[in-house]
Amino acid sequence: MAIQDDWSHPEMLYTLYTGIVTGEELLETALKKSGDPRFDDVKYIIGDWTEALLSYVSAEEIKQLVAYHKGMTKTCPYAKLATVVNRDRSGNALAAWYKLLCENLPWDVEIFYTLEDAEEWLEAPIPRRLLNEYAALHVAPQDDDDAPIDTHPATSQERDVRP
Repeated sequence: MAIQDDWSHPEMLYTLYTGIVTGEELLETALKKSGDPRFDDVKYIIGDWTEALLSYVSAEEIKQLVAYHKGMTKTCPYAKLATVVNRDRSGNALAAWYKLLCENLPWDVEIFYTLEDAEEWLEAPIPRRLLNEYAALHVAPQDDDDAPIDTHPATSQERDVRP
């Protein structure tokens, strides 16, 4: 699953986006969150896109997402939403478009490049359980004498090992 939620903190929803994220999947999970009774008590929402490799999300799907969020603000009007993206161009334009469309919502919405910056702005610690679990799955076991080998598809490099 490319989208996972962590509800472990009673006032926080942390969502980790990994691999390839589609607009259909993004909208489907937003609808599930809107119907979850835990959402009523949320004060902090974090969308962590730092492990997403690609996003196939259209500008129209972002508009639809904001429409869903507009309805969600009725039960949770004073949330702070932090979107964390990589410094590359992979999804920053869509994040900026999302932020612009959210200007009429009562939520306070900001975009960050690090979880630490988002935590500082939120004034609340972000749970890292999902991120740590994801990272553990993408690092090969290390030998006693070797450093960890990064097998994350976004950062690993193919090497020609022919003699």
